[in-house]
Amino acid sequence: MWLFSKQIFYIPHNRRTKGEVSAVSLIVHLSKESFFSIVLAAIEAGKYECCGILYGRKRGERRIDVDFACALQMPVTRTSGCFYESPPADARISALQECAPRAYRYLGNFHSHPKWFKYEAHTPKLSRSDAKNILENKARIEILVDIGQARGGCPWQMRQSGSIAGRVANWRLVMYAYRVFPYHDVFISEQLPLRVSRSALAMLRRPK
Repeated sequence: MWLFSKQIFYIPHNRRTKGEVSAVSLIVHLSKESFFSIVLAAIEAGKYECCGILYGRKRGERRIDVDFACALQMPVTRTSGCFYESPPADARISALQECAPRAYRYLGNFHSHPKWFKYEAHTPKLSRSDAKNILENKARIEILVDIGQARGGCPWQMRQSGSIAGRVANWRLVMYAYRVFPYHDVFISEQLPLRVSRSALAMLRRPK
C-alpha cells in the first residue's frame, strides 16, 4: 500500500523540435471520440471534479492509443477537489474489464482539476492521492484536465508543452498526460506528450 506521505517529483515534457520527438519515451494519442468524451465530461461537471476511464492499446514501445474514454457516473462524493466512486459500481466495472476484448484494454483514468473563478496559466500537477490511486489501479497513464473560466479567445491547439488546450463557451481547458512510477521512497510523475488529430480539434472550433 502506498503512503500519502510520499513526495512527488515531476519530470516535465521539455520543449522539443520536430526532429527530436523520437527521443520521447512515450507519446499518448487520443482518438476523436475519446477527446470529445473527456472534454464533454469536464465541461458538464464544470466547477466539480469529473473522473472517467481510458481504454485502448499500446502500440510498440513509444505509443499509447486511447480509443475510448468513459465518464464515471456514480460518485459517492463529488466536489471541486475530489471524486470518490461508489464501491459497488467500481466492482461492476472491474468485472466488465476482466472479460473485455483487447481493443477495450484498461489504460488508466482521466480527471479534472477545476478552478472556481478564473483560469490561471500553469502546469497542473498530480496530487499525492492521485499518484497513489494510479499505482494501486496499475494504470499506464492518467489524463489531467485543468479547467477554469476563460479570459479571451483560445483556439483549440496542440502546444509545444505537450498539452492540448482550447475553449468551450466560457470554459478554458488544458489537457495533460502523465505516468507515475515509484522510486525508492518517492513518486516520479512524468509528463507525456499528448496528441490528437487536427480534425478532432476542428470539431470544437466555433463556425465563423
